[in-house]
Amino acid sequence: MFEKAMKWVNVLVLLIELNILWLVGLMIGLFVIGFVPSTAAVIKLYEKADLFTGYYAYSSVLKLFFQYYVQTMKRFKWRVLLFPITIAAIYLELIMIQQNQIIRAVFQWPLLLLLAYVFIVLLNIILIEGRSQADWRKKTVFALTSPIVLLSESFICVLLILSFMIISLAYHWFFFVAISLFLYCAFRCIDNGYQKKGLLKI
Repeated sequence: MFEKAMKWVNVLVLLIELNILWLVGLMIGLFVIGFVPSTAAVIKLYEKADLFTGYYAYSSVLKLFFQYYVQTMKRFKWRVLLFPITIAAIYLELIMIQQNQIIRAVFQWPLLLLLAYVFIVLLNIILIEGRSQADWRKKTVFALTSPIVLLSESFICVLLILSFMIISLAYHWFFFVAISLFLYCAFRCIDNGYQKKGLLKI
């Protein structure tokens, strides 16, 4: 009983640590540059099947995070700017349409869905980058079409985004695990979709 409780405590501490590391990586990269490397580093850690078994010390997780962070910067190069700039542009559009009720009624949900689509494409490109030897053009095409190929998994990810946003607004303490927990759920969802379709393997 005690060992089971300690296992769940370890999982909670790891989620909090990864949440903090994601935010730290974001700030180190001045938000725009750090968004993709932080997200990729957390997902790369989730690809380790023994991450939550207690095998890794918290200091080891810290080292691995920044190792993957730097690797992502080197592999993506200028591409790390594409997603945060796109997301920022969509967000600004959302702010601008709030001034007109008619425009807001027409474009608000399409823009929110587009925002979710861009984020799901990012998750796919991160997973593809580490598993495929194809060139960037083929990887990009695959990532752009994956939300359609994995339609049910993409729909679940959209529901996760909305649910986590609502819960975070209602319970402020949830923010301490919201990002890391969402990335874990989204990673598992998309990865299961890959396995079912036989698309990519580690």
